[in-house]
Amino acid sequence: MYMNRGGAGGLGWTETALSGTFLMPLSFMPENAPLLVTPGFNLNYLNGPNSNFAGPGAQAPPRLYAGYLDFGWNPQLTHGLSADLGFRAGIYSDFKSVTWQSWRWQGRGFGVWQTNDKFQWRAGLIYLDRLTIKLLPAGGLVYTPGGPDGKMKFDILFPNPKFSYRLDSFRNADLRWYLAGEYGGGTWSGPSDHSSAVAFAWDASSLYIGVVVTDDTHQNGGSGWNGDSIQMVFANAAQDTVTHLYNYGLSDGGDVVIMNEKGPGGSEASITRDEDSTTTLYEFSFPAASLGLDGYESGMQIGVGICVNDGDTQDGQGGQKGWSGWGPYAAVYGKTASATGLVSLVGDAPAADLTLSAEDMQYDANGASITLDGDASDWADAEFKSQIPFEKGGELVLFEEYGGGTWSGPADHSSAVAFAWDASNLYIGVVVTDDTHQNGGSGWNGDS
Repeated sequence: MYMNRGGAGGLGWTETALSGTFLMPLSFMPENAPLLVTPGFNLNYLNGPNSNFAGPGAQAPPRLYAGYLDFGWNPQLTHGLSADLGFRAGIYSDFKSVTWQSWRWQGRGFGVWQTNDKFQWRAGLIYLDRLTIKLLPAGGLVYTPGGPDGKMKFDILFPNPKFSYRLDSFRNADLRWYLAGEYGGGTWSGPSDHSSAVAFAWDASSLYIGVVVTDDTHQNGGSGWNGDSIQMVFANAAQDTVTHLYNYGLSDGGDVVIMNEKGPGGSEASITRDEDSTTTLYEFSFPAASLGLDGYESGMQIGVGICVNDGDTQDGQGGQKGWSGWGPYAAVYGKTASATGLVSLVGDAPAADLTLSAEDMQYDANGASITLDGDASDWADAEFKSQIPFEKGGELVLFEEYGGGTWSGPADHSSAVAFAWDASNLYIGVVVTDDTHQNGGSGWNGDS
């Protein structure tokens, strides 16, 4: 967890949590409902507040700790009806002083009614054991319109609602849409307030990411994360190591902000805001070197997390007040490689645009001793020029089909040319790659 300090009188908070769940079948419990035991430990770093601004006695310890043991049980009561029950005992202290007030007891109890594969109803209570709030009602509806394989899922649950939608897959891109939860006192009033759609594409030299954000207002004071902005997290294919971190924003003054948090930089960004449609278009190009790669090729996989931050212009809503995205938890509450999505490069890289320069049609031939014997070793010092395009009908091509012929690429037919000379001869060497050889005895009709 991360909470921005927000000034000298504010409180900054960073939390690191570690936990694990163990299944413990007990003889008196049903086989399909074991006891779930989860030990955990949290480390909290506090920053502020400064007592000169917040008042005497306002300063907090720089570190706080939490150790707890959680017990959970999810019995199936009847067909379609189950329960989610839990109890947690924990110590919350700076460990310099531990009293009975350091202990905190928490619990939860939900009834879960699965009416069919689309509707799941949850209702219950959460016991928080806080100073002012002890019990909090919780629950709602989990709705999956298309069933287990559907594209949409609505977690209409208090206090943590969520909406997700997989738009579609096409060519080399997946288009996905996620909506956000609350953060730091922010509010969210629906998709027109903040929603996002993400797509990916690639070629041999760059990875491209496009993000369309619908947002009723745009607010950014010049930051790559605090306000309307995007944080990018890149991980290895195993999604166990964060490799690069890049942040982007469009300031209120119209300047594109790029923060190279981890990595060599070199990415390109275009961010445009359309107030009439209340959308912001983010377009990114990540050259191979910006991600520590030599190039991109089909079959490559890259972990990518995209956190689309939201800030609004209303009072108290500026800065990072919520988020959506594709794997946003890769960037918030710490940098987490396992929370990234996995982008797979499929298909073939599009061919690069052909160019033809004056230099392409010039050759400086060196003197050499060449023997016409089918052995190319005496051409070792010569430069072979290959795949030089030529103009056909106003455009550059590498091959011209003629007389009903077809060409499927360089493996079907391509050539490389070199020149050499001595006092008595000009030598020309041509290496032809051709999947088949056909010549009926002609110097021009067929392979020739």
